[in-house]
Amino acid sequence: MVRSNRHARITMESESIIAVTGDFDYGQVIATEAVDLAIEKASNIGVAVLAIKDCGHLGRIGAWAELVASRGMVSIHFVNTSGFGILVAPFGGSDRRLSANPIAAGVPVKGGEPIILDIATSMIAEVHPVPKIVKSDRPSYSFKTSKSGTLNFSGKCRGNVDNAVVGINHIALLTAEPGAYNNCTMTLTDSSNNISQPLKISSFVVVEGQS
Repeated sequence: MVRSNRHARITMESESIIAVTGDFDYGQVIATEAVDLAIEKASNIGVAVLAIKDCGHLGRIGAWAELVASRGMVSIHFVNTSGFGILVAPFGGSDRRLSANPIAAGVPVKGGEPIILDIATSMIAEVHPVPKIVKSDRPSYSFKTSKSGTLNFSGKCRGNVDNAVVGINHIALLTAEPGAYNNCTMTLTDSSNNISQPLKISSFVVVEGQS
């Protein structure tokens, strides 16, 4: 659920701490306003702590570290999905149990580009799963990766492409026949032959009446 035309609303504030709610507006709108408030506080007293809740997807977290660095300040950023967005299998595991939990940091460099750290616990993560029930034998599927590379599928699903690029990828999953698809996984192999943990594609059912 996303509500438009909201703004970052302050719910708690002290000299160095500010908490805001986005009232479920678009994350990048709310984050821009909230980070500006934190930058203003840090400009006045030298440090600021910002907490944001109830907003849409913030996008690439490193972008906010870049914004703060462009104002000549150091920042560190953490994301906690509070149990939502179960995207990542623990090391050595086969099923998703964790969110991507991205972390970012930025340090300005006088006369040069800032130093930016932008990482997450996943090399590959689901973005938009297939609806639980579909009539298409080529349902759309979206995922994101932190590296480009070759895709490898296992289970009953196959992809219509063999490669992925950094960022969000939109593909079609190729299914052979109607029925349940609950054992599909994919991995990414990068240019250094590093293989990601398997991404378990959310289960779905293909029914008759394909479009």
